[in-house]
Amino acid sequence: MRVSRTWPSILATAGVAAWAASCGVVETPSTALVRDSSGVRIVEGLQVGAPNATWSVPAAPQFRVGWSAGDAQFENLATGAILPDGRVVVGDSGSGFVYLISTAGELIVRFGGPGEGPGEFSRISKVMHLGGDSILVQDSGNFRVTVFNGSEFSSDRRFENHFAEAMYNLSGRSEMGGYVLTPGALVARGLAGTVGWKNYPVLRVSADFERVDTIVEVGLMLLPEQGDRNPIRHFGTPMVAGDALAYARTSRPEVQWFDLTGVLRQIVRLDVAPEDVDDDLWSQYDAAVRSRTNNVDPAVVERRLADARADFEGPRPFFRSAYGDHLGNVWLSEYRISGIEAASYWVITRDGESVYSVEFPRDLRILDIGADRVLGVEKDDFDVQALVLYQLVKSGH
Repeated sequence: MRVSRTWPSILATAGVAAWAASCGVVETPSTALVRDSSGVRIVEGLQVGAPNATWSVPAAPQFRVGWSAGDAQFENLATGAILPDGRVVVGDSGSGFVYLISTAGELIVRFGGPGEGPGEFSRISKVMHLGGDSILVQDSGNFRVTVFNGSEFSSDRRFENHFAEAMYNLSGRSEMGGYVLTPGALVARGLAGTVGWKNYPVLRVSADFERVDTIVEVGLMLLPEQGDRNPIRHFGTPMVAGDALAYARTSRPEVQWFDLTGVLRQIVRLDVAPEDVDDDLWSQYDAAVRSRTNNVDPAVVERRLADARADFEGPRPFFRSAYGDHLGNVWLSEYRISGIEAASYWVITRDGESVYSVEFPRDLRILDIGADRVLGVEKDDFDVQALVLYQLVKSGH
């Protein structure tokens, strides 16, 4: 994370401690205040950057696939899952193939492929392990889900995964064998001039995909109409985390956990001071734009940058992306305006007691997080993708 951030404590006075004692509020080991409000556990002022509050990964991953001669070559690794036996399955949205890979990084089988026929894909958006040898693949391009037994086609069904201007993807399993559908963090342009935060439902669909109902509504940010060139965009992210639904938005240092019936169970608020965008962030954006526009008329590039600079303002988002792991923890990545992702993450534990930091050797876009492994995507200097699996060491946990 950016070490230049300041972390002002809201618990520094004896008066706060006295108030906590008189109200029956307890303190966590990280000195946050915990209280209960109508069955909702609320943790306020959870400290980040505490000494020894780190988890680590080795300098080299357990495997890296995609950069060596003979490796599978990926176009756009969009989704992946760590299986219970340590193997991984990943979906390449660019090529339309699904890959099953061993714990040593060896290709076991590739199946699927581009097309519209049975077992073929247009745009893979989710792969999910259903148990045993069964794999479910959501294809947002062909609007259907397909089940494979191993690598053999088993069945498919049409499945509309969008709602108004928000696109929906399968995020995890719900009770009774159903599925949770969450709207994507990347939101559509506001309709009829509407901008700002707007609530969208998180959905639960039955195992046979016949019945859909709302679990809870969460806020997404609608983009403004053309003309606003400010690249600083806030958004909300709902995610399945273990057996819960978590929600975070970039405009506030807070994570909410719901059970899968939609009941709010916990709110954790981090002790993090807000920041406005600054010259350092503008330098990142400027460099990223110039690196992507080598073949564009320089005058056009300068005009675009000047327009963006005029609108470059507002509060800095607290994170770039958010993920839920298999244990119910929430991972927030360092906010950066450019690049595939960040190398630094905060991990807010499911019990709301601790915030751990994790630093990867390279920038990493996460696909899945197990109990002790992290599956993700790295890029080299030529934007070639590699699939990596890192061991996660939870020292001090």
